[in-house]
Amino acid sequence: MLSTASLLITATGSPVFGQGAAPRTFSAAEFVESVGVCLHLSNRKSLYGNADSVIPLLKDIGIVHVRDDAIFASYVNRDYDFYKRVRALVAAGCRFDLVCADPVNGYLFMPPRRLQDVYDWCDQGVEIFEGGNEPDLLRKPNMNPAISAEHQRALFAAVKGNAKLRNIVVASPSYIQRSLPLAEDISDSVDWINIHPYPGMEHPETKGPGALGGFVAAAERFCGKKPVLISETGYHTALQTTTGHLPVSEEIKARYLPRLLLWNFMSGAKRSYIYELIDSNNNGPADKESHFGLISFDGTPKPSFGAVKQLLGLLNRPAAGGKPAAKVQISIAGNTQDVWSVAFARGDGVQVVFVWLGVPGWDPNARAMRPPVTRDVSLAVAPGVRAATAYQFQDNGTLVKRALDKSAGGFALTASDQLTAVEISL
Repeated sequence: MLSTASLLITATGSPVFGQGAAPRTFSAAEFVESVGVCLHLSNRKSLYGNADSVIPLLKDIGIVHVRDDAIFASYVNRDYDFYKRVRALVAAGCRFDLVCADPVNGYLFMPPRRLQDVYDWCDQGVEIFEGGNEPDLLRKPNMNPAISAEHQRALFAAVKGNAKLRNIVVASPSYIQRSLPLAEDISDSVDWINIHPYPGMEHPETKGPGALGGFVAAAERFCGKKPVLISETGYHTALQTTTGHLPVSEEIKARYLPRLLLWNFMSGAKRSYIYELIDSNNNGPADKESHFGLISFDGTPKPSFGAVKQLLGLLNRPAAGGKPAAKVQISIAGNTQDVWSVAFARGDGVQVVFVWLGVPGWDPNARAMRPPVTRDVSLAVAPGVRAATAYQFQDNGTLVKRALDKSAGGFALTASDQLTAVEISL
């Protein structure tokens, strides 16, 4: 057990404890920019089919980076309903990551020569073009790896060879794990690695099959060491699912998602897109696609929506008259087993420290949530501060606020697997 818990970032981007060192402090605005969410604006049967329904939800949660498919067919042009919705979101301040389907999937295809058109149809609101979504290389292993790779090379050349597009990030295809051994080297055609590290029923900090580091290492084999895009991640709550990607409860999803976003950021991910904003279907408790959303099919926000909204709200504060964030030293002492922490300098000069226990809150065998685990620690800050206020995340998506008591060793804090944010006022 370490006497002092803190966060350092290794050369490989993996978060580790460093005894006696302070938590690394990041810009709060940088973290807010790292959070995105997946949409399906072509889904006419759901709320996605109406931009006027989607825009207020995005503004409420505080997310501007969104991901969707680049839709193309012979009958598609600027007046296609999907692109009308995209432009409405762009006008509202959103910026898109668009998936460019390759021929491997057999029913959709985004010709790289038409990227300029797509960019214009989106009113230039595209910041990322990514390769195919989870191409199945095993279905035709003698053909599909080459088809996928050639599409990626053409995609990269079309973007970087166009003066209007060349500053757009080109991300790799998001190969699923079983396709990875067949993927060809595309390191010369990728700005960012693109992965889908769903933890399943595991907690965000897991060292098991859902561990983020394993997904990154596997993708580096064919992409090289590049910045990491997590274009899909999250948890579903289809509790009658019995195979494949398994569920957690709505309460645990709310407990895990803020930790997952922090964990990905700490591990070096440039952006994490939550899958997804709204449930795409309404097909009952055994259908995964009916239970990934932060918002239910009927438009009701879930606890996870509240949890992400609270996380971003704590950090998305405008600068106060150009006041710089004060430099402070932060350490955590006491029973620091399983304790993780990271600090952010907010635009208004306030420091926000997140502290939590990286332990599982879901029993996968019983399919039941475990009560929160707690450890008593102390938070020391130098130089001295006026006050520290803790906000503990609840499983229903709300916060409980309380002032921390100061002692000679610092501020007394109860760390839990329910995330706690501490605002430090100097």
